[in-house]
Amino acid sequence: MVEDDPLVRELVVDALREEGYEVFHASNGEQALALCKRQIADVLVTDIRLPGGVDGWQIAERCREHDPQLQVIYATGFSPVEARPVPGSLTLHKPTNPTASSKRSDKWEKKDDLLPSADGAPCGPSIANS
Repeated sequence: MVEDDPLVRELVVDALREEGYEVFHASNGEQALALCKRQIADVLVTDIRLPGGVDGWQIAERCREHDPQLQVIYATGFSPVEARPVPGSLTLHKPTNPTASSKRSDKWEKKDDLLPSADGAPCGPSIANS
C-alpha cells in the first residue's frame, strides 16, 4: 500500500490486516518501488498524488515491468495529471471505506492464492499500499 498520509495509511493497513491480508506499506514512490523490485505483493494499492518525484501512475507502470500479473488498485481524491492507469486496474475515489480495497479486489477472478479465505485461515495474498 502506498499512501503519504500517515493516518490514512495506518487506518487502511490495520483494516486490511484484520481482513487477513499481509500488508507491506510505503509513504512515497521511492519506497514503493523498492518493495516492487522484491516482487512480494499480489496487489498494489496506491495513492496517485505522492510527495517526491514518483507518483502512483509511475509506481504501477514500473511495478508491472517487474510483475506483469500484478493487480493494481488506485486510491485517490485528486490527481494533478492526466489519468494513465495500467490495463485491468481499478480506481477507488477517496474518501472510501478502509476495507474497500479488499472488497474491490473481488472484481477480479477469485482464486485461492489471491484472496483470503472467509474463515480467516492463513492465505497467500499480499497488498502493497502506502
